[in-house]
Amino acid sequence: MSIYNLIVYNINTTMKNIKSYTALRPHITFFAILIDWAIIIMAVYSGHYYGNIFLSLLAIIVIGSRQHSLSTLSHDFVHYSVFKNKVVSEYIGNISTSWPLFYRTSGFRSQHLMHHRHLNTINDPDLLRRYKLEDWTFPKKPKSLSFLLLRDLLGLNFHQNIKKLYILHNKNGVHKKNFKKESLALVLTQAFFYIGLLILIVVSNNILNFLIFWIIPFATYHKFIKRIRAISEHFAIPNNNYKEQTRTTIINPIESFLICPRNINYHLEHHLYPNVPWYNLKRLSRDEEEDIRGSNLGHYTKGIFTGLMREIINVDRADCISQKVLD
Repeated sequence: MSIYNLIVYNINTTMKNIKSYTALRPHITFFAILIDWAIIIMAVYSGHYYGNIFLSLLAIIVIGSRQHSLSTLSHDFVHYSVFKNKVVSEYIGNISTSWPLFYRTSGFRSQHLMHHRHLNTINDPDLLRRYKLEDWTFPKKPKSLSFLLLRDLLGLNFHQNIKKLYILHNKNGVHKKNFKKESLALVLTQAFFYIGLLILIVVSNNILNFLIFWIIPFATYHKFIKRIRAISEHFAIPNNNYKEQTRTTIINPIESFLICPRNINYHLEHHLYPNVPWYNLKRLSRDEEEDIRGSNLGHYTKGIFTGLMREIINVDRADCISQKVLD
């Protein structure tokens, strides 16, 4: 959100505070990425070498959660909230977070910045691609919600992720390929990345391990928590009169690790201050709580498996933003 919008919304954040919140400390994101990859490696080792089905299932959950964490960190690269140098940011962001999850940072950016620019309007690609889909219609009966999440956990909805990666919706319903022209150097680097990865997997005889401990977590648990997080951000909000129609979910450490890592749950704050890096969002929310919560900007929910699930089941259909904007 621009300074102009902050004035319109009567948020009294000073320029000094804004500079403090937006100050970049790349080493924090760098260590977060290292920690995620270290956890993934340990989970793969535990699941594979101990040959225990329970440990393998646990590893799939942990790896899926860290894949999601890497994707939330790539979100900061999308906003150039890691490094000031955009070229350095593009390479490091792609290699360490985006390419392992089969997308380009620039492709994510082309869609995501439109979402910010046209939030909850007829030009919002995130809203348009879910419009009138039964999966994104609320409220949901407990049985229907359970069945939907179970399909995600079993990988039966994985095709939806593939479609999202390569298609961009506009207000006319036209599907545009979600690609942006890249420099030749970056395209070649990406090609070498995937070719090198493929050679390494084949030569080390780890094709099965790659499928079990990367593709399966990506298609199952990762999809499951991406669904929950997406709902928590803009859907099933029990009031359609908020100015931002966005939700911040206050969560506990377990929910943070397994579902909403890296302060991604502070989504209202992110839409108000999109250039604030992930590690400052919690402090921003705490310091500016009175102004943000007092301005009727968005909704606050306590807990994912308590507050959010209750709202998904009980929200009034007339309050759902897609009904208000697109019907």
